Amino acid sequence: MVSFWEIGLKHSIGKLPLRMPLDAFFNTITDAPFQILPLERPHIVAASALPLHHRDPFDRMLVGQAKHEGMQLITVDAQFRAYDIPLIGL
Repeated sequence: MVSFWEIGLKHSIGKLPLRMPLDAFFNTITDAPFQILPLERPHIVAASALPLHHRDPFDRMLVGQAKHEGMQLITVDAQFRAYDIPLIGL
């Protein structure tokens, strides 16, 4: 849900043009075999305990969720290497 929120914000301010309406774009993601995580209190606690290697609140929350859930994170952002989480895409 954190990624959906960031995508929605970036799209609304014109930083992320999409080839379809936002809701349809989200449907393509939810129809794919991805697990969509809700934002829950343990994720906030995990993100809040992270060192400040990365100041973007959305990215920090994704790291917090990945750490708490024991999941891998898909990214091409090299700043994520500073955290102790498994990455896909780098």
